[in-house]
Amino acid sequence: MKKVAAWAVFCGLLVVFLLVSALAWAWSLLQPVNKNETQTQVVTVVKGQTWSAVADELENRALIHDALAFRVWVKFWGGSESLQIGNHLVSPAMSVAQVWEVLTQPPEQVTITILPGWRREEIAAYLAQQSFPEFDEVEFLALTADLEGRLMPETYKIAPLSTTETMVKVLHDQFVADVEANADIQAKVAKSGHSLSEILTLASLLQREARDAEQMRVIAGILENRLADHYPLQLCASAQYATGQDATTGKWWEPPTAADTEFDSPYNTYVYKGLPPGPICAVSMEALEAALSPAETDYYYYLHDAAGQIHYAKTLDQHNANKQYL
Repeated sequence: MKKVAAWAVFCGLLVVFLLVSALAWAWSLLQPVNKNETQTQVVTVVKGQTWSAVADELENRALIHDALAFRVWVKFWGGSESLQIGNHLVSPAMSVAQVWEVLTQPPEQVTITILPGWRREEIAAYLAQQSFPEFDEVEFLALTADLEGRLMPETYKIAPLSTTETMVKVLHDQFVADVEANADIQAKVAKSGHSLSEILTLASLLQREARDAEQMRVIAGILENRLADHYPLQLCASAQYATGQDATTGKWWEPPTAADTEFDSPYNTYVYKGLPPGPICAVSMEALEAALSPAETDYYYYLHDAAGQIHYAKTLDQHNANKQYL
């Protein structure tokens, strides 16, 4: 009996020890990664982002010990507080509770609005005029060389001391969240017969060529008709993008001259058949949806008159007749 009692006491003490050790280990996961490392990092929360995704990023950047422990803490002790969109300053010297508090408080921010139809250079110039002392226009253009059409037009709230790299990440992360991670969009792309890059390129052309959502869908149908029959697209927007900034006015989207339509560039759809190599500007969800659901029509031509009204045509003769409205 004494041996049984001793064994029971031993087992009880072992359970208590293991329980205390487990609690101590769990508690340690909630403590700062490094109390002496007070250098802050910018953690960007975009629209639609979840606590789970943020926890993974925090662990990957060594700002917390463990993503699962962070998620458990938020679930049971974080209350109903929501993530605040924007740029937050977090350091390895913060505990999980402190990181949570930072992420649930509105950060100090500058509000900016990126407009659909802007090319990278226009976005860079706009950001250079805002209150971001760490922003560098040349660096922005270098970092976004492969991101034309993949910088989401949206209104953002961004920390004033954000770096150029952070600015690029914010704009591109929002594109990823809205487009690349959007299951509905991806399903529509798969059914479209085009790659995502081609859809973005079509959408960017619609963004510059159309005046509203209805025009976007009809013009999308016209572009599909011309592509199917191997007609050159012959779009002013593509010639404008190819020739770039007007040396006299400093504007990026001046009406193309006859010489511009002959400018040798793969982006110039007067010179080369098919779609340009990539998007020509920032694309709205409206334009993206139009590219994914083009209107079925017999039209092959269109033009806008001086009043902004659009005139469609099925044949070249009809199109030439519509030029009287110019």
